[in-house]
Parts: sequence; C-alpha cells; structure tokens
Amino acid sequence: MKRKFVSPLLWTILLLISDMLLGISVSVQAFGVGDISFVSNRDGNFEIYLMDLDGGNLINLTNHPIDDVSPTWSPDGRFFAFVSYLEDLNSEIYVMDVKTKKRRRLTNHPGLDKDPAWSPDGQWIAFSSSRARDLFGETDIYKMDVNGNNLQQLTKTGFMNELPAWSPDSQWIAFRSTRKNRGDIYTMNAEGEQLKRLTGTRGATNPTWLLGGKQIAFHNMVQFYLVTLDGQNVRPLGVLPKGYTSPAWSPDDQWIACVLEENPEAIFRNRDSNIYLIPAEGGEPQQLTKHARKDFSPVWVPSGFFSISPTANMQTTLWGTLKQSVQDYSKTEK
Repeated sequence: MKRKFVSPLLWTILLLISDMLLGISVSVQAFGVGDISFVSNRDGNFEIYLMDLDGGNLINLTNHPIDDVSPTWSPDGRFFAFVSYLEDLNSEIYVMDVKTKKRRRLTNHPGLDKDPAWSPDGQWIAFSSSRARDLFGETDIYKMDVNGNNLQQLTKTGFMNELPAWSPDSQWIAFRSTRKNRGDIYTMNAEGEQLKRLTGTRGATNPTWLLGGKQIAFHNMVQFYLVTLDGQNVRPLGVLPKGYTSPAWSPDDQWIACVLEENPEAIFRNRDSNIYLIPAEGGEPQQLTKHARKDFSPVWVPSGFFSISPTANMQTTLWGTLKQSVQDYSKTEK
C-alpha cells in the first residue's frame, strides 16, 4: 500500500486555522469576564477606563477635556451612565454606547446631579440631585427612565440623600442619608415609600446589596459591616485593611475592588491612588493599577455585552475555510 504523507505546507494550514478557532473561542470566553471600570486623571483630566482583573487590556472609554466620573452600567454591559461637566460646567448625567462611543445627555438642570445607579432590570436610573433644594450640597434621590424621561422625586426630607443602590429585583433602593444629623443607611421601595433606617453606625456610607438581596454591606471608613434588611443584625467584617476605601463588591460577592490612597495628604487631583482587589473572605490585596496619578471609583462591569460566544455560523465558516484549503491543496498535488 502506498502511504500518503501530509506535507509541511498542509500541516501549517491546519495548525493556523485550528489555532484561529481556539484563539477565538478562548478570547470571547475570557474577554469581559471580571472587567472593572474606574476613573483616572492619568491623561490630565478625569476620564473613565476599563480593565480586566489583572489590570491589563486598559481601554479609555471617555476622552474629553472636561471631567467624566461615576460610571454605572446597564445590565447587558452595552451602555454606561456617568456624570460629566461637558456642556455647561455643571454636573449632568449622560449615557454612552460602548460600541459607538456616542453619548446622550439625560439631565439638564442647574442643580447638582450625581451618583447615577442603573437598575438591574434595565428600566431606570436612580441618582441624587440638589434641584429641589435651596442649600448647596443638600440632595434628594430621584429616578428617571434610561432616556431621561419620567422623572420622579423619591425623597423629600433630610439634609443629604445620596448614593442610591438598587436591590437585585429592582424593587428597592438603599441609600445614604444625613437626616438626624448623622450618616445612616436607609431603604425604600422604588416608589419612595416604606422608608426604613437600617443602621445606627455614624458615618455609614456606600450601601451594596449582597447575598441575593438578603443583606446590605456598607462601611464607615474604618471597616465593613453587614446588616439584615430588618436592621436588627449589624455585624462587622474585618476584610478591608486600614486605608482602603471606595469598596465595590463583585456580582458573585467573592471579590472587593477598592482604592488605596498612596499619599492621602496631597491635593485631591495630585494624589497617587490605585485600584486593588481583595478576596471577600479576606486576604492579601492585589494591586491592579500602578500609575502615579489618581485612579479611583472602581465599578464592576456586566459581562453580557463583552462575552459574546462564537456563533455556529462563524464556526461553520472557519471549518469550511479549512476544508476548502485542504481540497485546494489536494488538487495541486495530483
């Protein structure tokens, strides 16, 4: 029997195309898994960036001469809302399409608009605003639809109401309030009703829903706490080392992205701060950014838009290319 040997050229074709298939499969599964957005002034003014869990694949999402801060992501990861001072040097809320980089203005008011939070069902953006207050710095919680319409004021009393955070089912909002002359965590339903104070820990801030919405995490610049929704069980979590701030819990509650001020005595914009990653159960912080400027405000990015699996049509086309290449080569060998 006469043996047929596959020439080096054909082997090269096979290896190249098989590597192409494997590379596409691996990259689409890995890209977007655990992405973190953050704010940095490494290029002069504050802009929004994206990176993966080891600090690599850095992407500059906004690029304007005016500060862009406070990103919050749509559930599919396709859009993010943020605060910008672009048009009138007043803080307004915008939304940007990650794919096209086009931005749309959602708010237009001389009052202070900040702290946007996109609801998990994708329908609403909660935010804080001073538009109904006479004193600068006093704010209320509002919500609007993702087009900037159907504006609803949810809080109407207290000094400062800020940092809204949606429950996983989009039915409740936790927020920080300085009513009663102290910082506490409150909850209310999505219509601004059934208000409840959960904490009595002075300086409580940054509420985050955990464990499927069964508990809320917060901190007071000293340590983390967990509180049940009835406010009866508050317990400390000693996982945040001293000096680390701005905690952001991963969607699976397993990791905490946070900020370390390397030189906190410096002027705000000149501070050297970096993003770190800490296991939620405690452990050694892992440094993600290593830049001499200010990196802060980490936010976890939903992976839906980025982690696109290869389609059957794409795979068929590639395998078709492989088969056709083999057939073409065989004809030349006859």
